[in-house]
Amino acid sequence: MIIASPSNWIRGAIQCNDLVNQIEQRTLEVKQRTEDVEKKKKALWAEQERIVVDKQEAERELAEAAPALEAAAEALRSLERNKASIDEMRAYNTPPLPVKQVCECVAIVLGESDLSWENVRGMLKSADFFKNLIGYDTAVLLKKESIMSRVKPRLKDQDPETLKKKTSVAAGYLLEWVVALSGWYDKAKIVQPKKERVEAAEAKLKHSEQEINKAEEDIASLNKELLTLADALKLKVEEQAKLKKQLAQMERQLSAAGRLIAALSTEKVRWAKQLEDINFKQELLVGDCLLTAAFLSYAGPFSNEFRQRMVYNEWKDDILERHIPLSDPFKIETLLTDDVEISLWASESLPGDELSIQNGILTSRSSRFPLCIDPQEQAVKWIRRHEADNELIRTSFNSDFLPQLRRAIMFGRPILFENVEEYIDPILDPVLEKDVASSIHNQTGPSTYERVP
Repeated sequence: MIIASPSNWIRGAIQCNDLVNQIEQRTLEVKQRTEDVEKKKKALWAEQERIVVDKQEAERELAEAAPALEAAAEALRSLERNKASIDEMRAYNTPPLPVKQVCECVAIVLGESDLSWENVRGMLKSADFFKNLIGYDTAVLLKKESIMSRVKPRLKDQDPETLKKKTSVAAGYLLEWVVALSGWYDKAKIVQPKKERVEAAEAKLKHSEQEINKAEEDIASLNKELLTLADALKLKVEEQAKLKKQLAQMERQLSAAGRLIAALSTEKVRWAKQLEDINFKQELLVGDCLLTAAFLSYAGPFSNEFRQRMVYNEWKDDILERHIPLSDPFKIETLLTDDVEISLWASESLPGDELSIQNGILTSRSSRFPLCIDPQEQAVKWIRRHEADNELIRTSFNSDFLPQLRRAIMFGRPILFENVEEYIDPILDPVLEKDVASSIHNQTGPSTYERVP
């Protein structure tokens, strides 16, 4: 709601000027940030091209080292085909120096610190020996340069073919494996720094791309903000025009409101008294609700005389003896209905005596399904009119009531069973107990009309 006043109109003009200034400032900011992003994009594209070239060069050089790894793998495959030669090498109590040096190289590569022949021979006997060789991670050689610095002196003057022919076939294949790893290491050691530089450049490039994406998102957000500010400015201009147009009208309404407030000032005393009565009645709600709930739960089957004695004498006296706050005089109708509803019931043919009103309360307020003993058909007549707008379903046990009952449950419509005798069909038990799921399930099978007293 827009309240027009001179101050509002002036404030609207100030807000319009502020919005114009914000739009101009944001426009300059968007322009500057767009130019910065374009410059960063150009630099990024140039850097990306350089990284691609460096990466291709590193991959090409690293590929040159691949044959060495294949030679190492081939040596292991040959060794696996000549497992008997390994057993011969393990049998040495004091191995020849070339064999010992080769086995020490293998032990160093596999991370063994103890290079004694007993420990090395235990390594050769290990069930995982071949598995460790085949699955060896060559990246370890680049991380621990001390491995090859210890291995290479032991490879000096060693020839795999000579070793195979003169000393040990297994040692020759192991020497081929170590030599192949050494050859791969020499080439990979040169390529690795380039590879690391490429990876660092790629990480930097990725970070720059993220920064550019973030900047573009900021620019999009600023553009969106500009549109929002433009829309807000348009609304403010329209609002200012409306304020100016409504100012005179609101002044007239303000004058009329002042006269109305002056006229209502006499109601202050009545409202204060009404508030005091409400606060007093709030303290009496405990006893009133207790007696009302007892009436709804237990008073339905009894006559008017017994209800009067039970509610207004015995129960009321018991509540007062327990010093529970209770309205005096207490009336059942006070909390459970009002004069408007009673008048509506009267228009629907419900008699206006106290017993009929209480029965109407029990019928409409109780959580149980009401059973009305109605020789004069006053209750039936009232229920038909009362539930007419709710599409009341009327039936009896003398007809096929199950489809109608099912429809009432499914669509939440009220249902009235008329001309009920001293028994009720037991198929209604789940409904009366409000076990609706079981009720619907029971209705899907064949029913048994066993009459019970």
